[in-house]
Amino acid sequence: MATKLERQRMQFWEAFNNLARRRRVPFSLRRPSERSYHHISIGHTGLAVDLNILRRRNRVRCGLYITNPAAREIYKRLREEETAIRQTIRGELGDKDVEALTWYAPRKRHARRIWIEEDGFPVNAVSSRKASRWLLTRAEAFLRVFKPRIDSILRELKRSQDTTLSE
Repeated sequence: MATKLERQRMQFWEAFNNLARRRRVPFSLRRPSERSYHHISIGHTGLAVDLNILRRRNRVRCGLYITNPAAREIYKRLREEETAIRQTIRGELGDKDVEALTWYAPRKRHARRIWIEEDGFPVNAVSSRKASRWLLTRAEAFLRVFKPRIDSILRELKRSQDTTLSE
């Protein structure tokens, strides 16, 4: 039996998916779940746009979650492009969101994250629609901005690995 919170989360992700279907998003939708997060694959193992409901803080978060075996190198190369990434996202979303872009790379962990958070989203019907729109807009922007860069980085890493193996 699902708890009230789990039912609320399920309803939230169902509403999110319905909005995404109406907007005909260019990515596959996952089945709604009772979890506080929703992953959108970007076509490579260990790389996803990660959407989160941070209920206790009345916040939502959209981020790039990097757990790929090359996570540290991917993150490092993206970080080298931070200014260009911020400018591109600024063009997509506006100044306010870009300034809140957080880069997170804990020393003792393999996973890396880059995210944008927004507060003022308590779990209720009105804020859920607003939160769904906010998350969907950021997810689409993150996919447009990060996927081509990640594809390029992974191609370069594969080429350098192939060159090293052939020597």
